[in-house]
Amino acid sequence: MAVERFIDLEHLRYADIPVTRVLPVSSAPEEEQRAKRQREAFLRLQARAADDPVVADILTMLDARLTG
Repeated sequence: MAVERFIDLEHLRYADIPVTRVLPVSSAPEEEQRAKRQREAFLRLQARAADDPVVADILTMLDARLTG
């Protein structure tokens, strides 16, 4: 069962209250797949930039960095 923690900072106390509403489905798997596709595309572009100065210029102009 899911609970929400409510914190009362004024009185320095908290309460764990059972969640009665429907919780949203996690989007973590979709976000992970999207990040993986972005990393793979970036690595392909980096490899291509070694041979194609236009691709290198585009990456430089976008200030592209591999994150994550």
